[in-house]
Amino acid sequence: MGPFADMARMFVKMRSGPRAEFLAPLGLEPEPFTMGGEVLGTLIPAEPTGATAVPGVWVAGNLSDAMAQVVSSAAVGLRVGAMINADLVEAEAHAAVATHCAELADLFEQPACEDRYAASDAVWSGRVNPQLAIETANLEPGRALDVGSGEGADAIWLADRGWLVTGIDFSTVALERAAKHAAAAGVSQRTEWRHVDVRTFDPGPEGSGEHWDLVTSQYMHLPDGGMVDLTRRLAGAVASGGTLLVVGHHPDDLAVGLRHGRRNFMFTPEDLVAALDLEGWAVEVVEVRKRTVAGPDGEHVAASDSVLRARRRT
Repeated sequence: MGPFADMARMFVKMRSGPRAEFLAPLGLEPEPFTMGGEVLGTLIPAEPTGATAVPGVWVAGNLSDAMAQVVSSAAVGLRVGAMINADLVEAEAHAAVATHCAELADLFEQPACEDRYAASDAVWSGRVNPQLAIETANLEPGRALDVGSGEGADAIWLADRGWLVTGIDFSTVALERAAKHAAAAGVSQRTEWRHVDVRTFDPGPEGSGEHWDLVTSQYMHLPDGGMVDLTRRLAGAVASGGTLLVVGHHPDDLAVGLRHGRRNFMFTPEDLVAALDLEGWAVEVVEVRKRTVAGPDGEHVAASDSVLRARRRT
């Protein structure tokens, strides 16, 4: 038996620590905390919000604050609960955005294009796009490339005015309709139709590839700024002295309830100028033009078109 000491009071140094062994498999281990240079115990490291280093794991009370009493622990627990709810809301929002982006990406794949045209007898009006009519009025007819030719209205309009037109589109349904419309209009001999994915379109090197006197893209849209790269490749398809014409929906359309909020699909004409080597091009039109269309509720609204027209110098 050891020695005895006669004393009135005795102080014992103790260490506190959380019962947190169950957190070890998640990668959370208690760490020492000190006061006055003395180690008083261990805690699970956490931010003031209760967030730990492991996403989705939060702590409160004596797990993260050895001095916390019942009332303060309950208050922190309420705050942590709110943060967990916010974390779950954020995760659900990210999941919804990812799903939305995947659905939008599918819109640009061939099955979606085919379904769109197959769902009705006519997707478009059959009339020439107005900016094409304006910008080509004074051009001498030659060979033209209509990018995203759809059901053929623009290509047929050009062919009827003396152009030899190649129409390219992703949808075989649209191309079949375009060929039938061209035959009905009596311009089959001046039109041809090709199944092409514009995302991989390549006219070939200058001097050895295929080139046209007019390359036109009317309301072709690609996600994530893809139209800038496409414009660069379309420019490569323009013959010496030829014209590049790109028209699309301007972001201002969002202000009048058009285009379903798809800002990254749209572009300004200035966006596209960056795709051109200005030493080799004369940029003739960089404009935003208004035209009246039917709004989401049937009312008349002013739509905005981005218009870029440029002529290859050599």
